[in-house]
Amino acid sequence: MGNYLRFTVLLALTFSVKGKDSRGSHLAPAPGNEIPARCVANSVTRVSCADVSSPDALLPHPDDCNLFYYCVSADTEPVCRQCPAGLSFNPELHVCDVPAHAGCRAGNAMAMTDSMSIRVAV
Repeated sequence: MGNYLRFTVLLALTFSVKGKDSRGSHLAPAPGNEIPARCVANSVTRVSCADVSSPDALLPHPDDCNLFYYCVSADTEPVCRQCPAGLSFNPELHVCDVPAHAGCRAGNAMAMTDSMSIRVAV
């Protein structure tokens, strides 16, 4: 899109949701899939998987454009994940994208530029 060169890289996200953090959210992933510290620090607005309508079960983070949620099922807590540096989650395409294309409307919108998008696959 535009004059930006886009790269698509598949990311395999495998999680097991267990345990609770200090806010009461289920944020403990399987070993090797640690939750980024940014997720814990910037997760202010509560998000639910109950009304997830996307087939890939990815949700935009309401407070930080660099973060997104993965829903294991409708009755579990969402798992917070982070896009690579300089990218924002695109809620339309469900990819980590150049901020100018991502259309982020989070409370903590980041003004960064990059020329790469990452395809998120679960």
